[in-house]
Amino acid sequence: MPPIVVAASSFNPTAFAPFPPHGLSLRWFEAFLGDRGLMLGIRSSIFFAVLSTVFSLTIGTLASFAIARYDFKGKNLLDAFILSPLVFPEVALGNALLTYFTVLDFRNHIIILLIGQTIVALPYVFRVILPSFYGISRSFEEAAMNLGADEIQTFLRITLPLIKPGLVAGAVLGFSASFNNFAVSVFLVDVATQTLPVRLMGLMRIALDPTIAAASTFVCLTMVSLLVVVEKIVGIDKLMGGMRWS
Repeated sequence: MPPIVVAASSFNPTAFAPFPPHGLSLRWFEAFLGDRGLMLGIRSSIFFAVLSTVFSLTIGTLASFAIARYDFKGKNLLDAFILSPLVFPEVALGNALLTYFTVLDFRNHIIILLIGQTIVALPYVFRVILPSFYGISRSFEEAAMNLGADEIQTFLRITLPLIKPGLVAGAVLGFSASFNNFAVSVFLVDVATQTLPVRLMGLMRIALDPTIAAASTFVCLTMVSLLVVVEKIVGIDKLMGGMRWS
Protein backbone atom coordinates (compact mmCIF):
# COMPACT_ATOMS: atom_id res chain seq x y z
CA MET A 1 0.00 0.00 0.00
CA PRO A 2 2.69 2.63 0.76
CA PRO A 3 4.14 2.54 -2.79
CA ILE A 4 0.61 2.85 -4.19
CA VAL A 5 -0.08 5.92 -2.04
CA VAL A 6 3.25 7.47 -3.04
CA ALA A 7 2.61 6.79 -6.73
CA ALA A 8 -0.86 8.29 -6.54
CA SER A 9 0.48 11.36 -4.72
CA SER A 10 3.01 11.94 -7.48
CA PHE A 11 0.13 12.54 -9.92
CA ASN A 12 -1.67 15.06 -7.70
CA PRO A 13 -2.24 18.34 -9.57
CA THR A 14 -1.49 20.40 -6.45
CA ALA A 15 0.82 19.99 -3.49
CA PHE A 16 -0.59 18.51 -0.29
CA ALA A 17 -3.81 17.51 -2.05
CA PRO A 18 -5.96 14.89 -0.30
CA PHE A 19 -5.72 11.21 -1.13
CA PRO A 20 -6.99 9.90 -3.49
CA PRO A 21 -6.02 12.72 -5.88
CA HIS A 22 -8.74 14.86 -7.45
CA GLY A 23 -7.24 14.92 -10.92
CA LEU A 24 -4.07 13.87 -12.68
CA SER A 25 -0.97 15.90 -13.52
CA LEU A 26 2.61 15.26 -14.60
CA ARG A 27 3.91 18.54 -13.15
CA TRP A 28 5.84 16.79 -10.36
CA PHE A 29 7.54 14.44 -12.81
CA GLU A 30 8.53 17.49 -14.85
CA ALA A 31 9.89 19.09 -11.69
CA PHE A 32 11.76 15.87 -10.88
CA LEU A 33 13.32 15.65 -14.34
CA GLY A 34 14.21 19.34 -14.19
CA ASP A 35 15.85 19.16 -10.76
CA ARG A 36 19.62 19.26 -11.32
CA GLY A 37 20.41 17.78 -7.90
CA LEU A 38 18.12 14.78 -8.37
CA MET A 39 19.43 14.18 -11.89
CA LEU A 40 22.98 14.17 -10.52
CA GLY A 41 21.77 11.72 -7.88
CA ILE A 42 20.41 9.37 -10.56
CA ARG A 43 23.65 9.58 -12.53
CA SER A 44 25.65 8.85 -9.39
CA SER A 45 23.37 5.94 -8.44
CA ILE A 46 23.62 4.40 -11.91
CA PHE A 47 27.39 4.89 -12.02
CA PHE A 48 28.02 3.16 -8.69
CA ALA A 49 25.34 0.51 -9.26
CA VAL A 50 26.85 -0.51 -12.61
CA LEU A 51 30.42 -0.66 -11.29
CA SER A 52 29.48 -2.48 -8.08
CA THR A 53 27.43 -4.96 -10.13
CA VAL A 54 30.43 -5.67 -12.36
CA PHE A 55 32.72 -6.24 -9.36
CA SER A 56 30.19 -8.26 -7.35
CA LEU A 57 29.33 -10.35 -10.43
CA THR A 58 32.99 -11.12 -11.06
CA ILE A 59 33.75 -11.98 -7.43
CA GLY A 60 30.47 -13.86 -6.95
CA THR A 61 30.93 -15.95 -10.10
CA LEU A 62 34.49 -16.99 -9.26
CA ALA A 63 33.63 -17.74 -5.63
CA SER A 64 30.54 -19.73 -6.65
CA PHE A 65 32.58 -21.73 -9.16
CA ALA A 66 35.22 -22.54 -6.54
CA ILE A 67 32.64 -23.62 -3.95
CA ALA A 68 30.55 -25.66 -6.41
CA ARG A 69 33.39 -27.40 -8.20
CA TYR A 70 36.18 -27.90 -5.64
CA ASP A 71 36.59 -29.25 -2.13
CA PHE A 72 39.03 -27.24 -0.07
CA LYS A 73 39.66 -26.25 3.50
CA GLY A 74 37.58 -23.28 4.60
CA LYS A 75 34.91 -23.80 1.94
CA ASN A 76 32.03 -23.31 4.37
CA LEU A 77 33.83 -20.36 5.94
CA LEU A 78 34.13 -18.66 2.54
CA ASP A 79 30.42 -19.23 1.93
CA ALA A 80 29.51 -17.71 5.30
CA PHE A 81 31.92 -14.80 4.83
CA ILE A 82 30.40 -13.76 1.50
CA LEU A 83 26.87 -13.94 2.92
CA SER A 84 27.78 -12.20 6.20
CA PRO A 85 26.64 -8.69 5.06
CA LEU A 86 23.09 -10.08 5.07
CA VAL A 87 23.44 -10.82 8.80
CA PHE A 88 24.85 -7.49 9.98
CA PRO A 89 22.57 -4.43 10.08
CA GLU A 90 23.45 -2.15 7.18
CA VAL A 91 23.67 0.85 9.50
CA ALA A 92 26.34 -0.94 11.54
CA LEU A 93 28.14 -1.99 8.34
CA GLY A 94 28.15 1.57 6.99
CA ASN A 95 29.41 2.97 10.28
CA ALA A 96 32.12 0.30 10.45
CA LEU A 97 33.34 1.09 6.91
CA LEU A 98 33.37 4.83 7.66
CA THR A 99 35.37 4.27 10.84
CA TYR A 100 37.79 1.92 9.08
CA PHE A 101 38.58 4.31 6.23
CA THR A 102 38.80 7.25 8.63
CA VAL A 103 41.42 5.39 10.67
CA LEU A 104 43.32 4.71 7.44
CA ASP A 105 42.95 8.41 6.52
CA PHE A 106 41.64 7.32 3.11
CA ARG A 107 39.36 10.02 1.69
CA ASN A 108 38.61 8.96 -1.88
CA HIS A 109 34.82 8.72 -1.54
CA ILE A 110 34.37 7.26 -5.02
CA ILE A 111 36.40 4.18 -4.12
CA ILE A 112 34.97 4.04 -0.58
CA LEU A 113 31.37 4.11 -1.81
CA LEU A 114 32.16 1.60 -4.56
CA ILE A 115 33.60 -0.82 -1.99
CA GLY A 116 30.59 -0.34 0.28
CA GLN A 117 28.03 -0.94 -2.45
CA THR A 118 29.94 -3.95 -3.77
CA ILE A 119 29.84 -5.48 -0.29
CA VAL A 120 26.08 -4.86 -0.19
CA ALA A 121 25.41 -6.35 -3.65
CA LEU A 122 27.75 -9.35 -3.45
CA PRO A 123 25.62 -11.63 -1.23
CA TYR A 124 22.61 -11.27 -3.53
CA VAL A 125 24.69 -12.00 -6.63
CA PHE A 126 26.44 -14.94 -4.97
CA ARG A 127 23.20 -16.44 -3.66
CA VAL A 128 21.71 -16.48 -7.16
CA ILE A 129 24.74 -17.69 -9.12
CA LEU A 130 25.78 -20.54 -6.79
CA PRO A 131 22.67 -22.68 -7.55
CA SER A 132 23.34 -22.16 -11.27
CA PHE A 133 26.63 -24.06 -10.97
CA TYR A 134 24.97 -26.87 -9.03
CA GLY A 135 22.20 -27.01 -11.62
CA ILE A 136 24.40 -27.90 -14.62
CA SER A 137 25.99 -31.27 -15.21
CA ARG A 138 29.76 -31.49 -15.03
CA SER A 139 29.68 -33.89 -17.98
CA PHE A 140 29.57 -30.90 -20.36
CA GLU A 141 32.79 -29.51 -18.88
CA GLU A 142 34.44 -32.93 -18.82
CA ALA A 143 33.51 -33.50 -22.47
CA ALA A 144 35.08 -30.19 -23.46
CA MET A 145 38.31 -30.99 -21.63
CA ASN A 146 38.40 -34.48 -23.17
CA LEU A 147 38.28 -32.78 -26.57
CA GLY A 148 41.35 -30.69 -25.77
CA ALA A 149 40.03 -27.56 -24.07
CA ASP A 150 41.88 -26.37 -20.96
CA GLU A 151 40.10 -25.27 -17.78
CA ILE A 152 39.97 -21.58 -18.73
CA GLN A 153 38.57 -22.30 -22.21
CA THR A 154 36.01 -24.67 -20.72
CA PHE A 155 34.93 -22.08 -18.15
CA LEU A 156 34.58 -19.29 -20.72
CA ARG A 157 33.02 -21.24 -23.59
CA ILE A 158 30.99 -23.94 -21.83
CA THR A 159 30.30 -23.08 -18.18
CA LEU A 160 29.48 -19.37 -18.47
CA PRO A 161 26.98 -19.80 -21.36
CA LEU A 162 25.21 -22.56 -19.41
CA ILE A 163 24.75 -20.36 -16.33
CA LYS A 164 23.77 -17.26 -18.33
CA PRO A 165 20.27 -17.01 -16.75
CA GLY A 166 21.85 -17.01 -13.28
CA LEU A 167 24.34 -14.34 -14.33
CA VAL A 168 21.58 -12.12 -15.68
CA ALA A 169 19.45 -12.58 -12.57
CA GLY A 170 22.44 -11.95 -10.32
CA ALA A 171 23.33 -8.79 -12.21
CA VAL A 172 19.77 -7.46 -11.96
CA LEU A 173 19.47 -8.18 -8.23
CA GLY A 174 22.96 -6.79 -7.56
CA PHE A 175 22.14 -3.61 -9.48
CA SER A 176 18.87 -3.23 -7.58
CA ALA A 177 20.52 -3.74 -4.19
CA SER A 178 23.20 -1.16 -5.00
CA PHE A 179 20.95 1.41 -6.67
CA ASN A 180 18.43 1.44 -3.80
CA ASN A 181 20.92 1.31 -0.95
CA PHE A 182 20.70 4.09 1.61
CA ALA A 183 21.79 2.75 5.01
CA VAL A 184 25.40 2.08 3.94
CA SER A 185 25.71 4.82 1.31
CA VAL A 186 24.71 7.64 3.66
CA PHE A 187 27.86 7.01 5.74
CA LEU A 188 30.22 6.92 2.75
CA VAL A 189 29.14 9.69 0.37
CA ASP A 190 30.35 13.25 0.11
CA VAL A 191 28.76 16.17 -1.73
CA ALA A 192 30.04 15.02 -5.13
CA THR A 193 29.01 11.36 -4.78
CA GLN A 194 25.54 11.60 -3.27
CA THR A 195 23.27 8.91 -4.68
CA LEU A 196 19.56 9.38 -5.37
CA PRO A 197 18.32 7.75 -2.10
CA VAL A 198 20.65 9.97 -0.07
CA ARG A 199 19.53 13.12 -1.92
CA LEU A 200 15.87 12.19 -1.46
CA MET A 201 16.34 11.74 2.27
CA GLY A 202 18.06 15.12 2.41
CA LEU A 203 15.08 16.75 0.68
CA MET A 204 12.61 15.03 3.01
CA ARG A 205 14.33 16.62 5.99
CA ILE A 206 13.57 20.05 4.55
CA ALA A 207 9.98 19.62 3.37
CA LEU A 208 7.56 17.04 1.96
CA ASP A 209 7.44 17.89 -1.73
CA PRO A 210 5.44 15.85 -4.29
CA THR A 211 8.60 15.94 -6.40
CA ILE A 212 10.00 13.41 -3.94
CA ALA A 213 6.97 11.20 -4.57
CA ALA A 214 7.58 11.45 -8.32
CA ALA A 215 11.22 10.46 -7.86
CA SER A 216 10.20 7.53 -5.64
CA THR A 217 7.66 6.39 -8.23
CA PHE A 218 10.37 6.52 -10.89
CA VAL A 219 12.64 4.31 -8.76
CA CYS A 220 9.83 1.82 -8.05
CA LEU A 221 8.98 1.54 -11.74
CA THR A 222 12.64 1.00 -12.57
CA MET A 223 12.94 -1.84 -10.04
CA VAL A 224 9.69 -3.45 -11.23
CA SER A 225 11.00 -3.31 -14.80
CA LEU A 226 14.18 -5.09 -13.70
CA LEU A 227 12.12 -7.82 -12.02
CA VAL A 228 10.14 -8.24 -15.24
CA VAL A 229 13.45 -8.77 -17.05
CA VAL A 230 14.42 -11.48 -14.55
CA GLU A 231 11.02 -13.14 -14.92
CA LYS A 232 11.29 -13.19 -18.71
CA ILE A 233 14.85 -14.54 -18.74
CA VAL A 234 15.01 -17.00 -15.85
CA GLY A 235 11.65 -16.99 -14.08
CA ILE A 236 11.18 -15.77 -10.52
CA ASP A 237 9.76 -19.12 -9.39
CA LYS A 238 12.77 -21.04 -10.73
CA LEU A 239 15.14 -18.48 -9.24
CA MET A 240 13.60 -18.69 -5.78
CA GLY A 241 13.44 -22.47 -5.98
CA GLY A 242 17.13 -22.65 -6.86
CA MET A 243 18.05 -20.41 -3.97
CA ARG A 244 16.15 -22.60 -1.50
CA TRP A 245 17.65 -25.77 -2.95
CA SER A 246 21.24 -24.50 -2.56
